[in-house]
Amino acid sequence: MKITIELESSYSAKIEVDRKAFQYGFSAKTGGWGFDDGISREELEDTLGGIVIQKICDDMSTVLQSWMPEEESPTGEPWKTWEPLSEEAAEELYDSLG
Repeated sequence: MKITIELESSYSAKIEVDRKAFQYGFSAKTGGWGFDDGISREELEDTLGGIVIQKICDDMSTVLQSWMPEEESPTGEPWKTWEPLSEEAAEELYDSLG
């Protein structure tokens, strides 16, 4: 099973499971976090992919809301995925994801 997650913003992620793509995030119409399109309730409840992705997304709202430290990186650009964080930035990220 191949799973790809692309964090698009602090409230939205594009997720692909074995070439089936769908959107996860905060929905203004429901006022909560969930899957906006691309996956049915039946697929979420009755398939291996749906059950696995629900488990992965249990903490997705926390990840989306806290994946960038407030501290600016040394380059002044947004932090890169594998750029070493300062001790303070790493601690902030651990705390927010904890």
